Amino acid sequence: MKNKPREGRKRAGERTKLRSRPKRGSLGKPRQKPQEQGNQNRPSDEEEEKSVAEEVIDLAVDAFGTGAEELSEASNKFSKEMQKRRTQKEIMKREGEAKAASSAGLYKGIGERLEALTSKTGEAITAYISENPLPVILGGLALVVVLIVTSSFSACGLMLTGGDDAVLTSCFTAGDGAIKAVEKDYKKLEQELQKKMDQLEKSHKGYDEYRKSIATISHDPFELAALLTVVYESYTERGVKAYLQTILDAQYEFTTTESTETRTRTVTKWHFVTRTREVTKVGFKWQGFMLVPYTYTVTEEYQSYESYQEEEQYQCKILTAKLTGRSIDDYVRSMGLSEQQLFRYDLLLQTKGNKPEIFGK
Repeated sequence: MKNKPREGRKRAGERTKLRSRPKRGSLGKPRQKPQEQGNQNRPSDEEEEKSVAEEVIDLAVDAFGTGAEELSEASNKFSKEMQKRRTQKEIMKREGEAKAASSAGLYKGIGERLEALTSKTGEAITAYISENPLPVILGGLALVVVLIVTSSFSACGLMLTGGDDAVLTSCFTAGDGAIKAVEKDYKKLEQELQKKMDQLEKSHKGYDEYRKSIATISHDPFELAALLTVVYESYTERGVKAYLQTILDAQYEFTTTESTETRTRTVTKWHFVTRTREVTKVGFKWQGFMLVPYTYTVTEEYQSYESYQEEEQYQCKILTAKLTGRSIDDYVRSMGLSEQQLFRYDLLLQTKGNKPEIFGK
């Protein structure tokens, strides 16, 4: 029992020496360097496994000196196991090649069927078009309409980023109905203003003279729609009704001025004038024993109602009415919009909101 530890120490020492020894090849020779091995032909799997088994036996014999037969038997079992694995790999490889060949044949058949089907479909379509040209033409027109509508929507895709917001820039975002209704409301306001100018004498009575300076009352509908889009975005008729009056008041300015002037005029008047005239009268005188008539002339006065003209001064009361106007564009550029809003406004005018026909031709 006491000799066993010493034997264990001896074997441990031999193992230490074994580790320090250079590695050996299958024939007991030192292993060649990777560069030298690369110059030789690569051994087969069977030769490599046999070489490994022999090397294990040599190392075991050098280390322990005994048990070489048992190690040789283990090496044989190891070789048989490796041979079994190679056989399995070969079987799997052949099965894979068979499946690949089968799939290739299947795909080739499918491709031939698809080619034949495509050819038949093309011939059927050609025959249908030749027999039914009208439905095909209508279908083509419908496709063109769809493309036009799609392009009009895609035209609104220009984006402008400011801060954390992104808004469409080149399109009127309000509905067509709202845009037209608001334009109609603004025209009514202009018509009311024109009526006010036409009836100025009735609304401002008591003046001797009316002096008018009235600007043309009109506007560009695209300027109005662009301004409302920038301020309200998708606006509604009800939502901007009050603001329309604000725009009208900013576009037109109406002022009246009273004045008095001293003028001279020629007037016609009437009065009585004393005039004289010669009147012939008949008298009688005795001539012998008879009365004989005779005539004589006398001058007499009379009153004549006659007209006459004279100049006089009078005070003339004057009302001067003046209506000045400017375009909505002028108002927009003076209302203090930001640089981004002005850019949006100009772009909407340039593209006409991508609705150039909305107000008619």
